[in-house]
Amino acid sequence: MPAVVKNSNLQQIYLPHYESLTIQKIFGYLKQYPAMSSYFPDGNEIYKCPRQWIANVGFSVIQDPFGQWVKQQMEFRDQKVAVKGNLNISMDPDIAAAYAQSTAVSTSKGIGANMLKLGTKRRRTTAQIAAEKEEEALRE
Repeated sequence: MPAVVKNSNLQQIYLPHYESLTIQKIFGYLKQYPAMSSYFPDGNEIYKCPRQWIANVGFSVIQDPFGQWVKQQMEFRDQKVAVKGNLNISMDPDIAAAYAQSTAVSTSKGIGANMLKLGTKRRRTTAQIAAEKEEEALRE
């Protein structure tokens, strides 16, 4: 759901600058609610109003349905960009399920990228160094 700020009767909604969220489309959606006509100016004056103000008034009056519509428009745009830019990946369903359920998190110190390298040497602790010196002394 888009970001929402509640302040007494006025509710604000975050409205990104997407092609699917122009003043014309927003006002076209809000026209289906008869109660909205008393909040907006008449005729073409509506197009002189800031789109964020129109969205905030619409969200303050009809609330959830408008928020859901904005969310749908954002998801539609994101999906369209993903398809157009070839940003989707295909993954084996078993691997995707394991990835989604994975809770494994590295708790060791250091850069995670270094842990992926095959030839990475990890620093020894002082206790490990002392133990190695003792073993070497015993061997001699």
